[in-house]
Amino acid sequence: MLTFRIAITVAVLALITAVIACLIFIQIATFHAAARAAASAAMDAASTNSLSRFEAEISEVSALVRVLSTDPSIAASDERSEADSAIALFKTELHVLPQTDSIYVGYDNGCWLQVRRINVLDERERKLLGAPPKAVYDVNLVRPASGGALPMRRVFEDAQGQTVKQLDLPDYGYDARKRGWYRDTMQTDRALVSSPYASFSIDTPMITLSAPLRGRVRGVIAADLKLDKFSDLVYAQRPGKHGTAILFDAFGTLIAYPKFAQLVASVRVDSFHSQLPDIGEIRSGLVGAVMRRWDGDDRYEGSIRGEDDH
Repeated sequence: MLTFRIAITVAVLALITAVIACLIFIQIATFHAAARAAASAAMDAASTNSLSRFEAEISEVSALVRVLSTDPSIAASDERSEADSAIALFKTELHVLPQTDSIYVGYDNGCWLQVRRINVLDERERKLLGAPPKAVYDVNLVRPASGGALPMRRVFEDAQGQTVKQLDLPDYGYDARKRGWYRDTMQTDRALVSSPYASFSIDTPMITLSAPLRGRVRGVIAADLKLDKFSDLVYAQRPGKHGTAILFDAFGTLIAYPKFAQLVASVRVDSFHSQLPDIGEIRSGLVGAVMRRWDGDDRYEGSIRGEDDH
């Protein structure tokens, strides 16, 4: 009888131990499920915030371009000058939308007028333009000459609009009518958002928002968004302290990435790379490991071990 009681006690203890182990397993599984759900929600929120921020900036600039496309001071004549009223108008709009790099208009006769804020450019970009230290604005004007030549005058102005330097570039080689933003907009006859591309003058990744002029002359009004600065805004939306965020278009061209500037610099010196960096350029770190496994679906979710084996 004593042996039987001991056996029952051992069985009961084993059952209790199994139940406790099962409860612990359930708690761990529940914790991991909750952690995954929280991480997934945080990443979804970061993705939504980054995309919403980008779409909001595009929407603001696109609305500006559409309004300017009907402005009589721009759409009534294809003759522009250094004292043009459109210059003051473009400067005002650049202040209203500081994320905008430049605003410009091109005409069917080859005339082109651009106003750019250069006080936000880095040293490499300012050097490419030949900008003096006190310059805040860069006004570029292409006026058709006899024989079809398109000489350009570049005027650097300070914050008060006073000229601090002037360059005359007879062989600059910029014909707005041959640029993608002009051709595509004229062909579709509607407002467009371009794919990312490298700027002609400062070799910096840009997105152009454009619209056909609605007036007496044929032409296109456009504004640029610099992508190198946008990467900082997207990174600020990253999911958690150790998270990261990247943004790319349907062709895989990078729009925002924490090391965007480094990738762009590598593209400039390596002729085997594409014109702008794409997701294929991200080969190292956790992001590179994830991108190599991604199957191209709209949603890809999983776990991966980091360098610290976590």
